[in-house]
Amino acid sequence: MTFGLVLNAFGNGITISSNIGTAPWGASEVNLAHIFHTSIALPGHVFDRLFGSRHQPAAYAAL
Repeated sequence: MTFGLVLNAFGNGITISSNIGTAPWGASEVNLAHIFHTSIALPGHVFDRLFGSRHQPAAYAAL
């Protein structure tokens, strides 16, 4: 289970950073982090709280 979450988080990060397309939530988190000059963890945490049905990547689980 943990390996799957880490692999999923890694894959999401790679698709976002390479600009080859990603899910709308991840893309909007990156855009908001860029606009507000903050870490991607902050909009990710806010989105996870607002839209809790989304599966959380391992990087956000500690927040």
